Amino acid sequence: MIRVILPILLTVTFGTLAGAASAGSCVGEPLRRFFVAGVEEGDVLHLRSGPSPRYETIGIITRDTTGLVGLGPMQPYGQSTWRKIRYGALVGWVNDALLRPESSRIPPTSSFSVTGVRKGDVLYVRAWPSAKSREIAALPCYATGIAGIKVWMKGGQIWRKVRFHSVEGWVNGALLEPEDRGL
Repeated sequence: MIRVILPILLTVTFGTLAGAASAGSCVGEPLRRFFVAGVEEGDVLHLRSGPSPRYETIGIITRDTTGLVGLGPMQPYGQSTWRKIRYGALVGWVNDALLRPESSRIPPTSSFSVTGVRKGDVLYVRAWPSAKSREIAALPCYATGIAGIKVWMKGGQIWRKVRFHSVEGWVNGALLEPEDRGL
């Protein structure tokens, strides 16, 4: 049995409809942000016009650069995979092996919102950090205020142990976005 957690109902219970406006604003495709990792000191990441090293370099990105936005599906090329990104005003392709999700740089105890989950779909909370793990709850695509407890990484995939109301378990970290608590 899977418990579906609906924060909007809890919000209404406390006398506000603040969560209702965001209930219909879930995305069609995930918007993922990345930083450059794996580029040696003194080297750069080439932003190319197409998904392989054979395409023209249209921009240079230095190591540890943040704020790269992933756009659409990735493309294989030989043994590598290429990701279309936006970097400032430039849009091009980079080798995905040299990128890491920005969410991996976020402290594990931050507060998160669900991101990249389609309207009407849910983010499953699992018993342990694996897509094959038992589903113990489901968070709606508009859930916010999810407390991060710890981070687990394996093979470039990030899992976060979270607490949301009375539920504690693991979710795919790529589907969480840190909340900005500063005003």
